[in-house]
Amino acid sequence: MYMSSSSAGTLQEFPTIRFRAAKPGEDASTGLEARSLVAQRVAVDLNERLSAMQRAGQLPAGSTCDLVIFDRYCLNP
Repeated sequence: MYMSSSSAGTLQEFPTIRFRAAKPGEDASTGLEARSLVAQRVAVDLNERLSAMQRAGQLPAGSTCDLVIFDRYCLNP
């Protein structure tokens, strides 16, 4: 995932990032366990990048919006 700091900095928004992933069930052969970590990895990476921009003064000091990242499988298994 690539996020240009110049385009994100012009939004002047600093989101609270939330994520939801499907819970691995008993059938781990489908790869669901590995797939369930994708939403978490995206949320962590995005939060690290936005926090760095916030420390650099490119984004507001506090949260101004919400960003929700979810795996579609958690809604419709």
